[in-house]
Parts: sequence; C-alpha cells; structure tokens
Amino acid sequence: MVRRSLSANYERRLSFLELDDDIDTDVAMGGQSEQVENDNTSFLTTLVAPLLSLVQPTSLSFPPISAQSIHPPTTSALSAIHIAALECLNNLFLSFATVPIPCVSGDPNSGLTVWNSLWSALQLVGVETGPGQERRREFWDVAIGVLWGVGRVWKGSLVGGAR
Repeated sequence: MVRRSLSANYERRLSFLELDDDIDTDVAMGGQSEQVENDNTSFLTTLVAPLLSLVQPTSLSFPPISAQSIHPPTTSALSAIHIAALECLNNLFLSFATVPIPCVSGDPNSGLTVWNSLWSALQLVGVETGPGQERRREFWDVAIGVLWGVGRVWKGSLVGGAR
C-alpha cells in the first residue's frame, strides 16, 4: 500500500519534470498549488550545486595514509557526508538517465560543470589505499557511478569539453 503511493508520487514528479522548459505550470502537490518555472539552469542551481559543494573534501575528510586523523569523529562525519551527497547525485543522475529530460540533457555546460567538479573532488581524495582507507575506496566507487550517470545524461556532449 505504501509502495503504491510512493510510486504514484514518483510518477507524478517525473511527469512534472517532462514539461517543456518554457512553460509555467500550476502543479498541485499535497493540496498546494505552486507556480513552477522549469528552465535549464534551475536544476543545476537547486538540486546539483548544493550536493556538489558537499562532495568536495577537506583536509580532515579522510585520514592520512601513514597516520591516524587528528580528530577521528570529524573525519568520520565528513567522509559520511561526502559519500551521502555522492549517493544523492548518483540517484539523481540515474533517474535522469532512465527518464531523459530534454531541458537537462540539452544543456551540456551543466554536464561539464558536474563532470569537472567530480573529477576535482576525486583528485583531492586521491587513490591511496590501505588499512583505514575504506572510505576513500567507497568515495571512488560511488563517484564512478555518478560519472556514469552524467555520461549517460549528456551522452556525446561531454567529449572534447571535459578536462
């Protein structure tokens, strides 16, 4: 019963996203009417940009290879936040790859922004492995899934523009 209502809500949201990008539409959600403007940049600024900022690691995000973190609880929390943000991006781009939305895939600059931001985060994380570096490996595993989704959404648009 709950699964059916969640599925209906998901389908309603997907059908909303498929609207033309130049049409303002009143959408009834939960008994409320909202004026929604669906343009190319809104998805990047409202959904993806905050998640991309949460993905960017700091010096405390992962423990150093040869030593323990100077504050393990902070390191644990930060790496968990980075990975959770990546998982959100993974789900988002998997959805966009499954149900193509022309206003999203038609903006290759957004794709390049996401692609380059993910690669810069991966460069900061590094490729060090070993005991105590499981979170780095998990970061890479999830990030590769996000990159796959980005590549599927902007298929053919990222070639030659990615750095």
